[in-house]
Parts: sequence; C-alpha cells; structure tokens
Amino acid sequence: MNAETILQLNVAPEGEEAWLSYDQFLELKQLFEQVSPLQSEMNGEAFRLYDFLTNVARLDVPMSVEAIHFNAFVLIRRGHKVDDKWMTPQLK
Repeated sequence: MNAETILQLNVAPEGEEAWLSYDQFLELKQLFEQVSPLQSEMNGEAFRLYDFLTNVARLDVPMSVEAIHFNAFVLIRRGHKVDDKWMTPQLK
C-alpha cells in the first residue's frame, strides 16, 4: 500500500487539538501495540481497537485493519489533552 492510499484512510479531524484524556491515551497505545497492520483479517484485538476508535475517540473509521491501525497511529501522534489544573503556573 502506498503513502497516498494510506493517507486517504485518515478520518481524524485536521488541526484539532488532542481530545483524549491521559488514561484514554494510555489505553489506545496498549490496544495499538496489539494490532499489526500486516494482518489480513480482523481479529479480537483489531475489533477492540476499532471499538475504542469509534466509541471513545468518536471517529468514523472504516472497518479494515489498515484504516484502524493508521487512525490509531494518528491519534497517538496527536497525544492527549492537558488538563490546566495539573499544569504548573508560569513564573513571571
């Protein structure tokens, strides 16, 4: 699969800040590591990752291993939202 085809699988909104919490982000990373983009068929791990992407991340991901893996990768690269109350105040 070439780069242009893979980029067409991206359904994550462009330019939007991260919306996953830190705990959701960690869960996504764990699920992502269990799915290989080279597998030819959906298995239990791919279905769990698909469920996470559609129900937690609220993405409309096609049900294919390539699309699921790529969009999970996009969200991992985006990171997690930062809660302001946990940030240390800036010194002036």
